Amino acid sequence: MTTAPKSRWFRFSLRTLFVVVTVFGIWLGYYRNWMLQREDARAWMHAQGIGGSFGGIRPNPSAFPWGLRMLGEKPLDFFLIQYGPTSRYWEAPPDEYLKLVEKIRGLFPEADVWDVTPDPKDLEAGDGQQH
Repeated sequence: MTTAPKSRWFRFSLRTLFVVVTVFGIWLGYYRNWMLQREDARAWMHAQGIGGSFGGIRPNPSAFPWGLRMLGEKPLDFFLIQYGPTSRYWEAPPDEYLKLVEKIRGLFPEADVWDVTPDPKDLEAGDGQQH
């Protein structure tokens, strides 16, 4: 009489478990950090009067990372951003503003980010005021 071999569960070492947990933790931390940066950017844009998610169909839904989707983050459609000079005379946007626009584009890859700051050439020549 022969006995059939017992089936065994898949075995792995404790080291393998630690590696898998570490890789998962790094992945989770990366996307959670990205999610917190998006929340901070939305709060700042709301305080500055910059809007987002104005409606319409997302132009590139495949660009929304699935890691953010799994953590419950909602995709946004688009943002309209405009530089508001602090004086009554037109000032060209500083480099910090242009870097901020690029950072927002990186944080929200699924959204169209439009900088609607008027071109100085389009403004009425003369006194330099924005009308």
